Amino acid sequence: MDYIMIRAWGAHMGSYPYYIRNQIAIAHEDKAPGNAIFKRDDGTWATIDDITNTTTRNQVDKLASNIQRRENPRTRRIV
Repeated sequence: MDYIMIRAWGAHMGSYPYYIRNQIAIAHEDKAPGNAIFKRDDGTWATIDDITNTTTRNQVDKLASNIQRRENPRTRRIV
């Protein structure tokens, strides 16, 4: 699972899958931080830690957790 936060941020923003894939490819090329969410216009990478709104941060964290569970069935909790 690579750059899950980019994927979660993209889902949160309603981005198209091709755009998210492109952002992940750029992140690989740039060796962006693992918690990157998008590339800024100035060429730096925003990270999940830059999100100051608690509600937004929680939503993105929850999306990332759901993506991770969906892709790795062994992490699913049985209730």
